[in-house]
Amino acid sequence: MKLSLALVGLAAVITGPGTQTALAVPAHACTLPAPSGYTVRNGTPGSDSVFLASNTMFFGNGGNDKVFGLSGNYIICLGSGSDKVTLSGNGNAEIDAGNGRNTILIGSGTGTITTGTGSDKITVGNGTRTINAGNGDNKIISTIGSQDITTGNGDDIIYSGPGADTISAGNGDNFVDAGAGDDTVTAGTGDDEIDGGDDTDTCEGGSGLNTIVNCEL
Repeated sequence: MKLSLALVGLAAVITGPGTQTALAVPAHACTLPAPSGYTVRNGTPGSDSVFLASNTMFFGNGGNDKVFGLSGNYIICLGSGSDKVTLSGNGNAEIDAGNGRNTILIGSGTGTITTGTGSDKITVGNGTRTINAGNGDNKIISTIGSQDITTGNGDDIIYSGPGADTISAGNGDNFVDAGAGDDTVTAGTGDDEIDGGDDTDTCEGGSGLNTIVNCEL
């Protein structure tokens, strides 16, 4: 196994397959060094299947990776590829899945999910999260909680359960069901269908033949 030593900021970081202990505190997710108490783990350039312990910062390094975990705190940084992330417990997850047809299934908790270009499927349980899905025909499903959801250009499908959600869908023929809660929904150019659900919702569709129901403002 070949390892290389690089300096990132003021900390030395060892790269290559295997497990290493990070030395300091990062500025934000997917930036080394890792938070105090986290262990850095690197995948291979190929397609990996890994199970992560809590307090792990994982770099996929490309390929069609499968990443699994239970309850705990995770930072997961994946490159281009059709990746699958499944975290079945409670906790905080900071995920950058990169470009590709990604599938992300997360239990209860908090965190941020970011995907690049590709048709992604993102399903999250109870909690409060920020979801940024890039260009592509994305499908996003959330249950209970206040979600901040943004999608790029594409024909997106978004279902959100009870909670005060903020949803911004990019250009395309989007379908948005915001569920119960005082939601704010905006959409770009395209023929959009928006259902604000129960409570007091603010909805705005861009240019196109839009159908908007259950929106009071």
